[in-house]
Amino acid sequence: MKDRRKYQRYQRQIPVRVKWEGKELEGVLMDLSMTGAGCFIDKRLPLYAEVEIQFLPEEPFAGQEEMFHCSGVVVRCCKVSNRKEYQLGIFFTRLSEEILANIMDLAYY
Repeated sequence: MKDRRKYQRYQRQIPVRVKWEGKELEGVLMDLSMTGAGCFIDKRLPLYAEVEIQFLPEEPFAGQEEMFHCSGVVVRCCKVSNRKEYQLGIFFTRLSEEILANIMDLAYY
């Protein structure tokens, strides 16, 4: 099957926090592109849920708040077999030039 993605995915494993309906869910980013992100979280979210994803600093900078955050919509949420996690796909919405620059910095960091 041909990959029809317009933007390359970059493999990154950093902590993230997904905010949805007043809840904060801890997770781990797995991949990142200019249009979205894939991560693992402990709770199933509904398709098309509007979320905010916060990209958190890795050690030794974990004491800092966040690197940056952006809004998105859930386009995939699948249970990971034999684990208590869900694979979450987020499509970014309302991206500013600053956020795009942050995404590129994180992708090439």
